[in-house]
Amino acid sequence: MSKIESPVCCECGSYDVQVLAQMRWNFLKQQWEVVDILPSGTTCFNCLNDTALHWVGVEDAARVAENNTKKREI
Repeated sequence: MSKIESPVCCECGSYDVQVLAQMRWNFLKQQWEVVDILPSGTTCFNCLNDTALHWVGVEDAARVAENNTKKREI
């Protein structure tokens, strides 16, 4: 079984990230489909930086997310 991974911010480790992508409308499915993810335009909403992404196991991403939530509450 393959390990499930999630993209996280290279700066702070948050999973709260956004990327720019090219989309194509699929008429038969009546929905947008991702054609390509653009190499620039990745933003982290936790540290508010333009960033690169790092892929980690979902367990690791969940642990970092919990730590980031605790930091915001302080």
